[in-house]
Amino acid sequence: MEHYVNLMSCDASLDYNEDIANLKRDIEVAELYVEEAEEKAVTLSDYSQRIRNHYSHDTYLQKGGFVPGNNLITEVCGTGNYEADLPEGYEFNLGDTYTATLDALPYELKVAGVEENKIIFSPVSDMTSLSEADVLSLVITKPTLENVIYVKASAVKEGEEGHFVYLLDDSGYREAVPVTVGEKVGNHWVVTSGLSGGEKVTL
Repeated sequence: MEHYVNLMSCDASLDYNEDIANLKRDIEVAELYVEEAEEKAVTLSDYSQRIRNHYSHDTYLQKGGFVPGNNLITEVCGTGNYEADLPEGYEFNLGDTYTATLDALPYELKVAGVEENKIIFSPVSDMTSLSEADVLSLVITKPTLENVIYVKASAVKEGEEGHFVYLLDDSGYREAVPVTVGEKVGNHWVVTSGLSGGEKVTL
């Protein structure tokens, strides 16, 4: 653009105003696209996900000398992986594959890493049809628990010496009883020791 301005200042018969306006529009479009791409985030299931990609626009275009055939927008860094908070009570193994869906369309993901509080999925399916604003749903079916003692989560308290519940006797008196809890399933705790089926506890 500066070059066009200089040419017009040297020769008043030249008119590059339309070319300059076109270049300005191209730059604005490219910068808006980059800004939008950087601000959007991807979510997976109910966990906060971010696809960590960053983009750059063509430097020649920014300077007004775009070369036809060059990419306007380039991915300059980012893994393309999906990160999620690690859910409780479920074990993920490296290499295991899961199917996430979007509008009933399946997308296969593979466990690429499991950290203390985070799980990382890498795409197996072609994800190019997805935008960063799309939300994927991943449903994990856990095996049914059978023959277990369980109570509502609100009945289980936690003290200095561990978990306990208030057990009610036939007269309606309550007594603090220590318990050992296992998995939490929905709004219930599985109790592995300390209670028997049929006993009453307070909520």
